[in-house]
Amino acid sequence: MRQETSGEIRRLSRKLRLLVLMIGLTAGSVLVYCAWRLSFDLEGFQHDVGQALFSDPKPMTLTPIAIMGLVVIGLANAALAFGGLHAVWSLFGRYQIGDLFSRQCGKLLRRAGMFALAGAVSGIVSRTAGVLLVTYANPAGQKMLAIGVSSTEVLLFLLSGLLFVLGHIMIVAEELEADYRSFV
Repeated sequence: MRQETSGEIRRLSRKLRLLVLMIGLTAGSVLVYCAWRLSFDLEGFQHDVGQALFSDPKPMTLTPIAIMGLVVIGLANAALAFGGLHAVWSLFGRYQIGDLFSRQCGKLLRRAGMFALAGAVSGIVSRTAGVLLVTYANPAGQKMLAIGVSSTEVLLFLLSGLLFVLGHIMIVAEELEADYRSFV
């Protein structure tokens, strides 16, 4: 590989690692804000949940079980997001040191793909569970179950497949290169 191309990849990887760090810090700040909102401004939190789950206002009943369920859903989604960010952070770290086509990079690509797949599935399940949780204690006729797939989930499914396949190709290519080196 040409020296200037390697330098460009290292510079870009450093910038992308910074971007991943900024995304992680922003997501962490949002979690802290949600915890504060839940603790000190329950009405405002209920309004925010309603806006996030419904396009138009619907009757909601935030029982302690519903709040706990929303917290568990939020923490599970945060764990998936931070896991995916860690995989991408590590991948850019490998690229930054010049390790572009290794088995470890392939594994990190596949891991990022698995987190993207889990995020897509979680997006569908979390929204459905959230709607069910906040309307379950409503009177008869006002309970809801909404299942939907948005373009975000469809694109995440596509991205996860792409990342997984590219990671697998990198692992196979590294094995072939090692095999070729053994003959020479």
